[in-house]
Order: sequence, then structure tokens, then C-alpha cells
Amino acid sequence: MVPMTAIETRPPATVEDYLALPDDVRAELLGGEIVLNPSPDSDHQAIAGTIYWYMRSHVRSTGGGRVRIAPFDIHLPTGQVVQPDVVFIGKAQLSIDLGPHVKGVPDLLIEVLSPGGAVRDRIVKRDAYAQSGVPEYWLVDGTTRTVDVYRLEARGYANPLVHKVGHVITSRVLPDLQLPVAAVFEELG
Repeated sequence: MVPMTAIETRPPATVEDYLALPDDVRAELLGGEIVLNPSPDSDHQAIAGTIYWYMRSHVRSTGGGRVRIAPFDIHLPTGQVVQPDVVFIGKAQLSIDLGPHVKGVPDLLIEVLSPGGAVRDRIVKRDAYAQSGVPEYWLVDGTTRTVDVYRLEARGYANPLVHKVGHVITSRVLPDLQLPVAAVFEELG
């Protein structure tokens, strides 16, 4: 007979555990685990900054909401806490808590893929965003220079619209936004 060994388990991390982290720790709370996020590289920041600039310029000219850039906590209704790279909250959603972090469901979340976080962004966070009811999710890949746009349907996100250099990204939640994919990656050379 083989002796049974004790399996060490720990309880899932909570929002309180997450909030107890030091301010200088970049992390997210996903599926009951605190996931540390290393600082993004230069290309990642260039891409996120360009998208933020285009969206912020558009929102300023239309008066259509708020745009934020990471690190900025989003407390989703599912109990998960994420730090997407760019966040858009439309005018109709401004009633959600915009205190030191967002408590609620933004209209658009954008993730720029990092080498260590691709699976998390492509699967775990995409599913968390769909489950929370985020209407639109963009996944930006600097390696392939593509932007996948996921739009929420009745059963979750439909297959993404894949935008390549030469295409122009449009958004259901940001009417009249015209973002050339080439512009997203122009600082990469």
C-alpha cells in the first residue's frame, strides 16, 4: 500500500490580499491568484502610448468619455483585478466608480502582448473580460503587427476581427474613431 502524502493547498487570494500589496508592486488578481507583472519593455510602451494618444485625442474632440493608461486597476464584477494597458470608459458609463481605480465594467480594454503574458492575455484575461461583460477587447501583437478586436455577443466574444498594417481599426464603443494599424506600430521602426 502506498502511503498518502499531504497535498499543501492555499486558499485563493482575495481582493483584500491584493490591496495589501505594496504600492510599487505591479500585479493582477486573476482566478484567485496574484500574478506579478514585470515592467513592460520599450516597444510595449510605445505601442500603448500611441493607442492612448489616438484615443485620448478622439475622446477630447468628441467629449465621449475617459481614457486611462496602465498601471491602473480595474476591479471587475467577477472579483478579479486587472491592469490593462489602455482603458476607455464611455460617457454613459462614467457613473461607475472612477476613484483611485475603476470598480465596474469599462467599455473597452486593450492589452499589448508581452512575451511572458501572451497566454494570460489571449485566454485568461479575454475570458474574464467576456464574463464581466466588457463590450470590446483589443489584443495588440507587436511581433505580428496585428490588432485583434473582440466584440461581445450573447455567448461571449465572437471570433476577432484581425487588423493588419494597411487596415484601419474602428470601434463599436468609440464611434468615428479611425485608428490606422500602421500608426500603432510606427515607433517600432
